[in-house]
Amino acid sequence: MFTFRSFTVSAVACGILVAQPSRAADYTVKADAATTLLDKWEGWGTSLCWWANAFGDREDVADVFFTRKETVTLKGATSGIPALGFNIARYNIGGSSKNVIDDGGTEIAMKESPNMPAFKFIESFWLDWSSNVSTSKSWNWEADAKQRKMLELAIKRGVDITEAFSNAPPWWMTNNHATAGGDDGKKDNLQTWNHDAFALYLATVVKRAKDNWGG
Repeated sequence: MFTFRSFTVSAVACGILVAQPSRAADYTVKADAATTLLDKWEGWGTSLCWWANAFGDREDVADVFFTRKETVTLKGATSGIPALGFNIARYNIGGSSKNVIDDGGTEIAMKESPNMPAFKFIESFWLDWSSNVSTSKSWNWEADAKQRKMLELAIKRGVDITEAFSNAPPWWMTNNHATAGGDDGKKDNLQTWNHDAFALYLATVVKRAKDNWGG
């Protein structure tokens, strides 16, 4: 079931994407279900950002995260590693895009930050404010192909909890037209008149995921 919520138990293990020889753990961590914030323990999971933006079409990487195989050998590796068996996947609803918007004769585009590497550029499905109808040309459902692909691979491998979250609204909804953060970190960067539009965007993507992505 695809849900949208702000909290989950999430463990991102991007280091496994560079295969290392198997070795015994230096220590053991024991999880006590009695001390969790949830009514019941739901499992283990990972956010798909930002690693799936780079490795989202890799079947071997999906096997490492979302199966319980004894050994998975990543492409280019000389030895295998044990799979993690995650059953939770968190999808990052992006806000970035390369399109240019005509704002009454003035062209505006997303402000890119030199401090944000390319792999953190998560594409937005809603391209401009011309229309909030999700079937219009203002929307591009072909965006974010790699992260969507990894979500598909995760579900095929048995992931039974899928969640959505957002780090930033579509860039054109922000005060500084950027998704890397506001000019003043102490202030809300979402334009006040776009609060409802951002909520609509999140709800529309989650509905699309539930109806079409198998979540």
